[in-house]
Amino acid sequence: MDRWKSMESSLGIKTSDEAKGRWIIVLMKITGCYTNTSTVNVNAEENNNDQGPNTQIDENEFYNIFSTPKNRFETYVKAKDLGLWLIILNGDFPPVARNKETQILEVVAFEEQSEDLKKKLAKNNEAKMVLYKVLPKKKYERIYMCKTAKDIWQSLLITHQGNSQVKDNKIDLLGQQYEQFTILKEESIDSGFARFNTIITSLKTLDEGFSSKNYVRKFLRALHPKWRAKVTTIEESKDLSSLALDELIDNLKVHEIVMERDSEIYKGKKEIIKSIALKAKKSFVTPPNWVTAEYGSESVNS
Repeated sequence: MDRWKSMESSLGIKTSDEAKGRWIIVLMKITGCYTNTSTVNVNAEENNNDQGPNTQIDENEFYNIFSTPKNRFETYVKAKDLGLWLIILNGDFPPVARNKETQILEVVAFEEQSEDLKKKLAKNNEAKMVLYKVLPKKKYERIYMCKTAKDIWQSLLITHQGNSQVKDNKIDLLGQQYEQFTILKEESIDSGFARFNTIITSLKTLDEGFSSKNYVRKFLRALHPKWRAKVTTIEESKDLSSLALDELIDNLKVHEIVMERDSEIYKGKKEIIKSIALKAKKSFVTPPNWVTAEYGSESVNS
């Protein structure tokens, strides 16, 4: 399992995180190590490569690749072979070689290709296979006519991110969500951060120039007024320009525990006071009618 720990480390994935953990399954399917959604036998994979692994993934896993974790797929391919990613990004390696006499690049017939050139050309198909292995069967029709790995990749990007106009509209919509983002009164820090992280990660995916320097200030401004005292303390004691968002979230979660504990103590005291008041009310004896008639209710109560 060391190989998977290494892969997780390089991709920044934590297996304890269920949402990110699905990515391990996707990447394991890419590499041919996935056999079941609940059981992975690495040794079996190493001993049975000839059988051909089941590399198909469902629609949800496929969508994940071309939404926020697209850069993780890029990282995986680069780690596997940087040349494959360059082929996916820039196009196939051409079947050319430099003429020894003229020093001009010329197309070389298959029969005349050197072993080194054939290996380079084989990378073209290998790059396509990396993409094929993560595609559900339903997506084959869409990319069937694509001749190169670059064509496939561009088709998938347009399908799941849209063309430049659609992409700009998505960025505008996410930008509005970012500016209008607020955390509800009863919402936990974890829940609020999960929503916030979805927005900023989607923005970073669509707009590589999106700046992250104001994340901390934005999250602090989005907190409910009940957090105002804590926000003021953080602003006075921390340098927000260098404060990491993860550090801020940890700080707020600790304070959230303190607030919940104080709230429980307050509720407990309130229940005790109500109980005492109720007992006092029950112990009060209403005077007989003849006493009220003779002395008056005000005199009796006083």
